[in-house]
Amino acid sequence: MRPNYYGKFTINLGVFVPEIHERTNPPVGLSRVISDAHCDIRTRLGKTSEGGDIWWSVLDSSEEEIEDIIALLIHVGVAFLDRFRTRDLIVRDWIAFNDSEESLSNVARLDVAMVMLARGERDQAKRLFNDHLSRCAAEDSKPHLKHHAVYVRELADKLGLGALD
Repeated sequence: MRPNYYGKFTINLGVFVPEIHERTNPPVGLSRVISDAHCDIRTRLGKTSEGGDIWWSVLDSSEEEIEDIIALLIHVGVAFLDRFRTRDLIVRDWIAFNDSEESLSNVARLDVAMVMLARGERDQAKRLFNDHLSRCAAEDSKPHLKHHAVYVRELADKLGLGALD
């Protein structure tokens, strides 16, 4: 049985980067408001603080809980968003964040590669595609990764990176 989240809320944080979004989504005209579902760099506020997934009550939140939420937003949420506020910071930190701090995305290398491609750094992007594929091969026991490897190779070809190793 799943927990009942009726009457509860959580806080999602996300950084939207158009070139990363285009990797998995067809070109669409996004509205002026972008939800966290459109963000590839994202997490839940509770996951970035103590590793948990925090849900608060909509109706029964105490003053103390509200103060805790505000403190988490200021000290944890803003720090997460600030860490990935520019493409340079995404290139510098997104892979390391996923590899060593908190595994939020198994495609962080592809995310960074998309940013590098947009900046014209094709060789570095191709290196990240190959690195991602070699990591998938190391986890060969997972059947879905075979399909993912096909997707990655097709994406590289579509982006003009040529054949991958």
